[in-house]
Amino acid sequence: MRPESRNVRRSWVKHHKRRNYLVLGLVTALLILIIVAFSASPPPTGAQIGQQAPDFTLADINNANFHLFDKKGTPVLLEFMTTSCHFCTEQAPILSQLWSTHGAHVNLVSISIDTTTEQPSVLSAYAAEHNMPWTWIRDTNGIGKTYGVTGTPTVFLLDRDCVVKSRFNGLTDLQTLDNGVQAIL
Repeated sequence: MRPESRNVRRSWVKHHKRRNYLVLGLVTALLILIIVAFSASPPPTGAQIGQQAPDFTLADINNANFHLFDKKGTPVLLEFMTTSCHFCTEQAPILSQLWSTHGAHVNLVSISIDTTTEQPSVLSAYAAEHNMPWTWIRDTNGIGKTYGVTGTPTVFLLDRDCVVKSRFNGLTDLQTLDNGVQAIL
C-alpha cells in the first residue's frame, strides 16, 4: 500500500470517527430529553395532601346549606360517590361502621357526583337502606372536579382546620380508613 493511500485512509477513518461520535452524542442528548419529558409528571390538580381543602357551600338533600369551613374544629370525612357505583355500595357498610365508631367526633359527608339521576329522594333512600345517617349532598357545582376526583369512591380526610390529611381512591378497607380517622382526631 502506498503511503499516500494510507494517509487518505487515516483521514477518512478519523473523519468518520468524529462524525460517529457527534451522531452518538446527539442521539444520547435527544434520548435524555425524551426521557425527561415523559417522566415529568403533570402538575397535581385538585385537593392536595397537606394543603387547605377547597371550600364549598352546597345544599344537602334536606335543602339545608352545607358549608365546609363551618365544620372547622371537627375533622371531616368527604366521600365522593354514586349510588350506581358497585365499589361505593361495597364501601357503604365500612363507612357505616366508621360512623358508629367515630360519628360523634367526625363529620361524615357523602357527595354524589351523579346529579342527573341521583335526586335527593334517591340519595335519601340509599342512605336509609345502607344505614348511613350523615350529611348527603348532590355535587351541583362541580366540587368533585375541584377536588380532582376522577373515579368513585374517593375519600378525603380533613383535619380540624380543613387541611387534607389523606386521600383514598377506590374501595378502601375499614382498617385503613379507621387508621386515617384516628390520625385526624
